[in-house]
Amino acid sequence: MTNINATALTYFEKELKGIQDASLQAFFYNALAVAPQSFHDDTELQEHVKTAYHILRGLLDQRGVKGTVRDALVGTTLLCDIMQNEFEEDMRSLHTVAVRKYLEKLEVQKDVNQGLWENVMRAVESHHGAEGASPLLDAKPGTAEYELAQAFSIARLGYVKLDWEAIYEEGKAKEEN
Repeated sequence: MTNINATALTYFEKELKGIQDASLQAFFYNALAVAPQSFHDDTELQEHVKTAYHILRGLLDQRGVKGTVRDALVGTTLLCDIMQNEFEEDMRSLHTVAVRKYLEKLEVQKDVNQGLWENVMRAVESHHGAEGASPLLDAKPGTAEYELAQAFSIARLGYVKLDWEAIYEEGKAKEEN
């Protein structure tokens, strides 16, 4: 395997630190570390992922979702698009199902229990909704993966831009209280 210049780890440093469960934080860190170089080189795609992360985090915060469920969901956003640039434009919808095979080949799933792995991968595979690899993978309303898919749907709107400084300042103020 070639060496990866894992620049996304620096870009997502604050998001990774926002995952409170140490084992989940390590799992998402390790999975991002081995993401294809094409993901690490695409700052526009990383910004899109970061936007979805913070939209989902905000939705979960509003509903009072905390703990492992929250950590697993927001962490999953960081993995959803790692394979997107590995496909030509006409086949890009397949990136949602390629994440599982790519990470399993690198044995990343061994870092978490099998049930959690399946839930994370189901959310990754359904995050693009009806435009994903198959309508059969579309997230169902009322499920955790539906929340994640909605965050990505909102992030794809061209006019949604988040103020990172304000987001990080708000987070810092919450930590101090």
